[in-house]
Amino acid sequence: GVERTDGGSFAARVVTVLALVLAFATVAALAVLGIGVLLSAFFGLLLAIALNAPSRFLARKTPLSYGWALLLVIVVVLALLAGAGWLLGAQVAEQAEAFGEMLPRFVADLEAWLEQYGWGQWVLQQARGSGEGGGDGAMGAGMGVLAWFSDLSSYVLVAVFVGLFAAANPRIYVDGTVALVPPGHRARTRELIAELGH
Repeated sequence: GVERTDGGSFAARVVTVLALVLAFATVAALAVLGIGVLLSAFFGLLLAIALNAPSRFLARKTPLSYGWALLLVIVVVLALLAGAGWLLGAQVAEQAEAFGEMLPRFVADLEAWLEQYGWGQWVLQQARGSGEGGGDGAMGAGMGVLAWFSDLSSYVLVAVFVGLFAAANPRIYVDGTVALVPPGHRARTRELIAELGH
């Protein structure tokens, strides 16, 4: 009838299952926590493609090498961004100031509305409880905004770095793309990428 197993093989199975569960949990945690970095890298590749096309065009139509054409494109993009910032900076500052004045009133109105309901009071208690250790409400909110801007700036830096690196070295991401394809189809993949202009 019943097959008996020795304690050693059972322990080995338990360890194997625990190792698999731990590995799965680690991969899941990395996927959730690292999604911002992955998206930043993806946006960096999009930036590289956006910089690559005009740089290749300039390199073909002028005596500039690809590297100098890329530098020229980057300088023009930065000049356009600086010009837009100069033209729109005053308006953005006014709107930010108006938003800063409006936000406390909005938060107070929202809290007053939530206080009217039992579930709203629970939500407020949870929100206030999660802010413990961060100071009062305004200080906690300020720290939250600061943390958000810190995360955003790090993601932007990753995207810019990946974008500039990949635009300066397009062969690297072409080779990386080809490496993702099964070996039997790599030659055709290189042909397709070449037809696309890389």
